[in-house]
Amino acid sequence: MSLFSKVLNRIPRPTAKHVVVGAVYALLLAGSIGLGVAARQSTSAAVIRDCGGSTHNSIDYQPINGGCGAADANEFIADVQQNNPSDLQTIYNHFGLTPDKYNRFKSTAQSGMALQNGNIVVNGQIVMTNAWSIGRDKFSYSSNYPIAGAGATYSSPHTRVLKQDLPVMVMFDAQGNVEFYVINACGNPGSGNNVPSSVTCNALNSTQDSKNPNLYSFTTSANVTGNATITRAVYHFSDGTPDVTTTDLSKQISHTFTKDTDVTVTVYAKVPGGSEISAAVGNCKKHVTFKTPIFACTLLTATMPDPKDKHTFRFTVTTSQEAGVTPKSADFTLDGTVTTTGVTTKDNGNFFKEYTFADEKEHTVKVSVAFDTFNGVMVASSDKCVAKATGEKIPPCTVNPNLPECQPPKECKPGIPENDSRCNPPEECKPGVLKGSAECNPPVLTNTGPGNITGLFAGTSVLGALGHSFYARKRRAARA
Repeated sequence: MSLFSKVLNRIPRPTAKHVVVGAVYALLLAGSIGLGVAARQSTSAAVIRDCGGSTHNSIDYQPINGGCGAADANEFIADVQQNNPSDLQTIYNHFGLTPDKYNRFKSTAQSGMALQNGNIVVNGQIVMTNAWSIGRDKFSYSSNYPIAGAGATYSSPHTRVLKQDLPVMVMFDAQGNVEFYVINACGNPGSGNNVPSSVTCNALNSTQDSKNPNLYSFTTSANVTGNATITRAVYHFSDGTPDVTTTDLSKQISHTFTKDTDVTVTVYAKVPGGSEISAAVGNCKKHVTFKTPIFACTLLTATMPDPKDKHTFRFTVTTSQEAGVTPKSADFTLDGTVTTTGVTTKDNGNFFKEYTFADEKEHTVKVSVAFDTFNGVMVASSDKCVAKATGEKIPPCTVNPNLPECQPPKECKPGIPENDSRCNPPEECKPGVLKGSAECNPPVLTNTGPGNITGLFAGTSVLGALGHSFYARKRRAARA
């Protein structure tokens, strides 16, 4: 007698309502049989549990650790480790759940649904198609599926065995493929066609800067298949600088190179189970040739800006450089000891510095030039940027006017230096008459007594009287 008949026989006085109820129950029971579900069912944490009834189609049919089947991964592994019935471990080991994976299953297994159309879906992604599972009973659509060391088992496609969508627990491998799945309600494992996921790096795109040939900008082209979703791209420059990670492959990643090197980019994608897979480098590798900036210090010349000044020299440096490189400043070193840095004064566009030499020695000036380049500030010097100069000796008093010998001579009177003969004129006996001349010594009379003086006075008086008488006669005669 069929199960459907048994159900009908249990209904006393069948009515139309009873017939409908019995038919619905029979259909549900038939679906349960296809899944290994028998008459006895219980629920735990809203999970259908199928203990398999008397036929024990369920693989995990013992009502232990919460019931037959399993509500979650922890309960399932507890059932497996108890190994009741005694072929549980053998059956699950056959499907890839070996003892070394028990802990990983507990920590990584994800909830999904086994659909009646044969797909297994996790987080909205179809991870397996044409799924099938095994049970302990044989049906018209089942096939023998012998497992060494286990009782009789049979495989059935989900398109036949599943009469409703059922929860499953799924463990994935590192590539995002279903490694093991099991139906919660009955513990029946199975397999099917994995939906492979992959990521491919198609191209590493690069653009060279128009002004700096060592500056590049990169983007990446990639695609995925299956359930993979791109998560990041990691640029490796192979020059000792840190890798650069971006989640946007279209975002430009700029890098300035300091040597020849290879650039690679690795694209990563997330796959079911939470793992990341990476694309092979393939076309996403590029060799970069470092370009050295061209510049040089070509000449240093020494000239006298003023031909009359034989002591001051101008040292002028000449440079050469390619487009995009400009002289920044110059450092001048005199005689290998004193350096003047950062000189920017120019003569006809060239840096220069002037030195004044107070001796007749040969002096050497060296120069190094800093350039602003597309690789930053760089310095150049050469044997050609060395010059020598020798000046005429400068009089000591020009160098140090405070020297004693450099002081003006003292004067005895304005305009007349000391020790000049004019500083000591000869003495005069009387104005205009030098002392010691004849005029300073008149003749001396021989008699100098009083008688002589009286006689001289008397004689002089007589001569005066005679002269006056002669003058009076001349005047009277003139009147007559």
